[in-house]
Amino acid sequence: MDTWADYLISAVSYDKNRLIRAAIRHADAEHGIADGEAVGRMTISSDIKKGLQYCTMHSGKDTWRCGSKILSFSIGGKPYLRVDSNRVKMDNLGDIPETDAVPPSPKELKYTPDARSTVQKSD
Repeated sequence: MDTWADYLISAVSYDKNRLIRAAIRHADAEHGIADGEAVGRMTISSDIKKGLQYCTMHSGKDTWRCGSKILSFSIGGKPYLRVDSNRVKMDNLGDIPETDAVPPSPKELKYTPDARSTVQKSD
């Protein structure tokens, strides 16, 4: 099976400023489309800047259909994600379904001091 992009977006949630709060992202692999996971807009923007391709996708009868390529651009150093060429301070992923998904929270790192790593004073 040919792939459409590195990742496909099937649904999105926006905040009050019409910026993406979270999107449901699916890996597009040769063996098929993976289950979706919620990711934030900065993840998508960063991936696109690294050269990864994103497209929207729509649910068809018993299948998925490829939608539009997602483009990233910056205004004043802030990234925006759109499927059209309008350069405005809002994200727009077209007519894919909106969801209540939220991006995953960063995991808190737990630090346990190691007795071997303490600094000893030299006399």
